[in-house]
Amino acid sequence: MKKHVDIGAEIMAGMDESIPGLIEGIRYHHERFDGKGYPEGLSDTKIPLIARILCLADCYDAMTSNRIYRKRLTDEEVRAEFVRGAGTQFDPTLTEIFIHLLDSGKMHPYTVSGMTTLENGKVIKSAILENYLQELTLSRKETTKNPEHVRMLCFIMKLKEKKRERVDILFVELSENRDTKQAENSPERIEMLERLIKSKLNRQDVSIEYSNRIIIVAFFERAYEEIESFEKEITSSGLGTICSHI
Repeated sequence: MKKHVDIGAEIMAGMDESIPGLIEGIRYHHERFDGKGYPEGLSDTKIPLIARILCLADCYDAMTSNRIYRKRLTDEEVRAEFVRGAGTQFDPTLTEIFIHLLDSGKMHPYTVSGMTTLENGKVIKSAILENYLQELTLSRKETTKNPEHVRMLCFIMKLKEKKRERVDILFVELSENRDTKQAENSPERIEMLERLIKSKLNRQDVSIEYSNRIIIVAFFERAYEEIESFEKEITSSGLGTICSHI
């Protein structure tokens, strides 16, 4: 999990740096003012200014958005967390400015029921994805097999949305065995389903084994007809069903 700061910096290093110091900010935005953060345990003003600002912004985004393991915090809880973390997790001077922006109403999240929206109020796909993952975790108690891959998929979706590129996410669930009429989680059946899915993916598409029963499939810039064909083939195979299409 802690490697994501280096991974994020490497991803952004291949793009134009429109904001001076941005890459450095990304790499160190999980440092803490008291020196107990990562990746290098920097403290106080040894942490780059942009990283201290990004730390506040990142935490604000996390607290005001739904996460896989919880619903968004209330505005009162968010403010209390910044007050509590001033001088330990956060730069106290910057935190004072941040809290003033919150209290004055100059800063507020673009969310609907904890899901991030555009300025026009439309909920973005990456937020719908995270909300659905939360429902799976909390209601069905699915155990995630590759959490780091799932988290990276959410991050990639956000990057694609920024570039206005289309991503379709399908959740394929292992269906019941037609012979026994029972939901059979045998390794052979899930492997057969995985092989079928992978045979239909292009080079840029992604499949992630989410649990013993569910595989997440991400299609990047694929025609609607191709995705419909994929859904029909999965269903007709008797191996899987599409339990969600985001």
